[in-house]
Amino acid sequence: MLKRAFVFALLAGLLVLGGCATFKELANFAKCKFRYTSITKTQLAGVDVTKVMNYKDLNFTDAAKVAANVVQGKLPLNFTINLQVTNPHTELAALNKLDWIAFIDNKQLVSGVLNQRVEIGAGQTTNLPLTVVADLVQTFKGESKDKLPTYAFGLADKDGKPTRVGMKVKPTIMVGGMSFAYPGWITLSQDFKTE
Repeated sequence: MLKRAFVFALLAGLLVLGGCATFKELANFAKCKFRYTSITKTQLAGVDVTKVMNYKDLNFTDAAKVAANVVQGKLPLNFTINLQVTNPHTELAALNKLDWIAFIDNKQLVSGVLNQRVEIGAGQTTNLPLTVVADLVQTFKGESKDKLPTYAFGLADKDGKPTRVGMKVKPTIMVGGMSFAYPGWITLSQDFKTE
């Protein structure tokens, strides 16, 4: 229902602006299938924790580095989440901006924006790597300092498949100098789906 209202409102606006091709690109993008495929380059306080499931997996030096950051009141977490978008249509799908929100264990970690035009040809699939950067001390204020590093452990299984990370995205397209955002968030999973 929300998607239909959005498409109708956008269509009306685009007819006035004369951007039928652009409208089709966004309408097609809104119907694309999304999923996240892997998490790579996971670092906690500069320590590679891609394969780390708990504290016991860290060597002494890495554990000390993580602990020192916690004591200093900062705990930077960086990783790349790889999104895959498939356009099942017979025409181009496109967007100009993609807002996103990353979650760990259903708790909002950080939000960001991909500010670049993305075009997906008819019947094609493209990968969108999104770099996630957060300070766990700032993000999870009030959490026990001992618990904070565990948010970075086991984000993906041994094959890089996300296990504890969630994503939501919202595509936007520019028409005649105006931005038109999809009227809600698309919740992603590891299986292809549309909202």
